[in-house]
Amino acid sequence: MVTKKEVQSKLTAKLKEILKFDTRIPAKADDIKNGDVSPFFLNLLGYEITLYGKVAQSVNTTFGMSFYEQVSAMLANSVGYAAETQYKLKGEVNESIGTYLNDLLENNDYVADRASELAKIKALTTPGKEVTNPDSTVDVFFRTPEGIEYYIDITTVKPNKKEFRTLKRKLLKWTAMRLSVNPDADVRVFIAIPYNPEAGKDSTNCEYNRFSSYYDRKDILVGNELWKLVSNNTFDINDMSEVFSNLGREATAEIRKELDKHLVVS
Repeated sequence: MVTKKEVQSKLTAKLKEILKFDTRIPAKADDIKNGDVSPFFLNLLGYEITLYGKVAQSVNTTFGMSFYEQVSAMLANSVGYAAETQYKLKGEVNESIGTYLNDLLENNDYVADRASELAKIKALTTPGKEVTNPDSTVDVFFRTPEGIEYYIDITTVKPNKKEFRTLKRKLLKWTAMRLSVNPDADVRVFIAIPYNPEAGKDSTNCEYNRFSSYYDRKDILVGNELWKLVSNNTFDINDMSEVFSNLGREATAEIRKELDKHLVVS
């Protein structure tokens, strides 16, 4: 069984590969030198704050959903799961299921019930061809050694009402597609948010109530629930935070180097 330290080491290596602080920070310093920032802004906030801001903006751009997908798959692979990002799920959704989804999710009085909805999808599913459709792309897919298949859509931490309904439709379609090809597959579908914006100071807090009437809470992996699932309970959000804190210290040291160069040149 892989240890927590081993997982942290692999995650650190992956993050360094993604974030590339050793080249990103000098590049942002060069951007400032080459006029990418107005002299008025530099006069207002100074070189140090400007450089930190440029680096932060650049990193924030990198932190799209694909970042969390890569980390999820890396953690899953590190504990012996077979994981992929942007996995192409193949299968068909028959007309009966299409009608069921429309009637269910376009009803203003819809009350989410994961168990009954998945049971209905299974009952309505018929054999289908291995084809793709616009909803075929799964952000993170992994299979456990026991054959359990997880299909996860990683979304923003504050989806709106309409997005929740759209995501729910996608989960049910994924279930139907997979079962149309293999009716015996153990399929587990989830929406996931990488951290809980309602957690407050306790990052492990998974209580999440945003538009709670628009989904079944069992459909959603919130923050720590995601990281523990993909790592087979060997890694949690505090372990993740520790990795980022260590990388943050390295990034700060790199920025200090650039600031020292600027002072020498100035």
